[in-house]
Amino acid sequence: MSRRVILALALVATPGIAADKPAKAPRKLDPDAVRCVRTEITGYLARTQKICMTNREWEQARDDARRMQTQTCADQTRCAGS
Repeated sequence: MSRRVILALALVATPGIAADKPAKAPRKLDPDAVRCVRTEITGYLARTQKICMTNREWEQARDDARRMQTQTCADQTRCAGS
């Protein structure tokens, strides 16, 4: 067989092999995937801090912050943005 025929057969057979692998879930949807975020450190002009947590931990931190803000606004007669 010529090299062109072998190469053509290899290229045709390759997509079948790749199709057998299960598709990965997107990182945003996987609760155990780790995401890192850089945040600025107060008091510094160019200093940042890298914080890494799983998606589940990021969601818990977001819920805690919302809960804390709701409690703070409920205790005061007037909140910022109201």
